[in-house]
Amino acid sequence: MAAAKLFCTDQNHKPCFQLSGKPESCGKCSTTQKETDMKLTLEFDMDGAAFDESWQTEAARILRELASRIADGDLEPQHGLIGHRYARDINGNAVGRLYVTD
Repeated sequence: MAAAKLFCTDQNHKPCFQLSGKPESCGKCSTTQKETDMKLTLEFDMDGAAFDESWQTEAARILRELASRIADGDLEPQHGLIGHRYARDINGNAVGRLYVTD
């Protein structure tokens, strides 16, 4: 089980943490604790022809595509996972996978 983390009740404020990982006294962070161990993992290989000319452009395109699918709620449930999606290069080749675990 993951450690409880402080979260901020103000949607426009990110929680304040010192280098030690302890919350600072910013006055905005809630003292209510939330249990979480959700994790998003993304990995893809950049050995294919789609990455030859400009690996940065192709990697950014894949990340934008995956971000759009996440925002649309377009992740497929799979045994043991909340959702997953294959990362595909511009040529349609599966080059990796994004998955969310709980």
